[in-house]
Amino acid sequence: MATSEAPDDNDLQFDIDAVAAKAREFSQARSQEKVIKSYKETLRDALLTIVELEGEEDADGNVVLELPEQVLDIARLVKQRKTSNGLNGQVAEEILREAGLWEQCTETVHVLDEDKVMAAHFNGDLTEEQVDLMFPTVVTYAFTTPKK
Repeated sequence: MATSEAPDDNDLQFDIDAVAAKAREFSQARSQEKVIKSYKETLRDALLTIVELEGEEDADGNVVLELPEQVLDIARLVKQRKTSNGLNGQVAEEILREAGLWEQCTETVHVLDEDKVMAAHFNGDLTEEQVDLMFPTVVTYAFTTPKK
């Protein structure tokens, strides 16, 4: 993989041939990145399979495969256990209603309905200026490299 140093401001002077060369490098780097990402995912999947088959579960529920010696910056392979607790709204509502706590444990949240705002504008209840203030135009830019 070709590497190059980050350009300094002098390198960015407009020279169409230099720009084309940098665009070519960019395209090649992007292609190499895709290949490396795919290869890395393949290696990860293969290592994960080995950990699942040969590793041992630790006290926290992780599956760990100790390496006989450190390989570069890797001392062990771990299939890390992660948990999360999310509210099951349907179950919670049922329990809270049965306990008589539904009103105490809920709140009403007002949400603007953009379609109703626009309907109010079309009915003449809101001016164009008011709608423009409510829906400001936000400009963003993305760097792209279209093929044609």
